[in-house]
Amino acid sequence: MIERLSSDWLFRMPIDFEYNKYILLNYIKNSESRLNQLKIYPDLQEITLNIVNIASVGKDNKTISLDKIINEFDDEINLSDFKYELIPELTPPEQTEVSRTINFSYPKLLDLFNFAKSIWMFAFENIDLNIKKNKNASLVVGYFYYYSKFDKSLHLYSFDFSKGQSDYSDYNEFKEVFSGYTNNSISIILSLINESGGDSSCVIYEAKSDQELPIKETLIPIVKRKLILKNKPILSEKKYIS
Repeated sequence: MIERLSSDWLFRMPIDFEYNKYILLNYIKNSESRLNQLKIYPDLQEITLNIVNIASVGKDNKTISLDKIINEFDDEINLSDFKYELIPELTPPEQTEVSRTINFSYPKLLDLFNFAKSIWMFAFENIDLNIKKNKNASLVVGYFYYYSKFDKSLHLYSFDFSKGQSDYSDYNEFKEVFSGYTNNSISIILSLINESGGDSSCVIYEAKSDQELPIKETLIPIVKRKLILKNKPILSEKKYIS
């Protein structure tokens, strides 16, 4: 289970710098442990939200939280998904404790973010994504798969960027088609697509990596983002934070 800092963690009783310092350092320790295992998501999103939240508290006296349902832990988050709320009224001593916590926490969280981003860049650079079949088909609807040579598992996903921008925030454009143990021959891929009721004439990407990366927490989310970048003209109005 991922430990989270709630948007109002600075204001939970007791409002005390030493107590909040303990809460923060415990969160950072656990997040660093997962990142050291090359597990990027959902920690990168959580860290980003925590930085944005604490900066908003310090600058605008408002907390920031998500105003959307996360269907998958690597779902994209954009600026329109934020919800803002005024912080509670504080006594002068409480204001002092909160200010001390902000001054201590922000650089710590920024260091954690930079560490997470370095892991993200490492993973991104070590994953290749190339069209395996149907290269002349539309690039906005199709499939990608990854075969792990480390544990011999196959992971097949569909993607669909054909929805209009107005519907995008309520639409999960990636769906798992298969995750299990089989070989990665193109005939198997086509059979799995057809058995799922899909269209095997769509473009099919193959993802590869020589690094042993966590599949759910890193490899699949990075492949999704590579596909988003390939379809950047379609998604140009989205403003992602992670």
